[in-house]
Amino acid sequence: MEENDWHADDASRREHFEALRPPNLPLLVRLSNIGMMVALSLIVVGKGVMAVLRATIPNIDQRIPLGIWTAIWLLVWIPGLFGLLASVYTVARYPYLSLITGGGPKLIENEKSWVWWVVGAALYLAGVLVIFAAAATESTMNEVFVLLYLALLFFYGGFLATFYRRTRHVTIATFMELTYWCGFPFFPLYIPSLIIGSVRYRRFLASLEEEHGIDAADVFDEE
Repeated sequence: MEENDWHADDASRREHFEALRPPNLPLLVRLSNIGMMVALSLIVVGKGVMAVLRATIPNIDQRIPLGIWTAIWLLVWIPGLFGLLASVYTVARYPYLSLITGGGPKLIENEKSWVWWVVGAALYLAGVLVIFAAAATESTMNEVFVLLYLALLFFYGGFLATFYRRTRHVTIATFMELTYWCGFPFFPLYIPSLIIGSVRYRRFLASLEEEHGIDAADVFDEE
């Protein structure tokens, strides 16, 4: 009897939360997703077309005027740049989006095998070695910046492989979902947005608890 009451109470919580969800994603979220998808599609199609042209027309790169190349690159990168900037904003504005849309990318599952932990340990070690390299060598400011940027990527990859959980690190899941995992190389640029989003997400959970009597930890499944 108590178990049935628990399930009924859990179902009522879910129904209550479902009522809070918007029927459609915000326009800016859809536009940022479209921008990333268009950019990725154009890159894939463009590389395929150029591979065919290079195989059939000798010296095709020299025959195409520089202005045409510029227009092509603008066509490819403007949607991607818009998607990147829009996703930086939406991660901070809608950090809980991955909860609403299904929990974010599932390439790295909540329950990790020992392989993930080995990969994560290797990435953490690589990040530490990069930092030592930046400190031990006489590098220019630009080189130090690149090395530190690379170290952050290694640490982030190590975190994803080891401690990351989609249902626990919701803002990170939102970031990966909005960028279709292609935002990984730009993770350091998103750090301010992720910090702001994390603060907003905690406030969001507090408002659920205070205003609606919902314990968000009971609403979303731990996989």
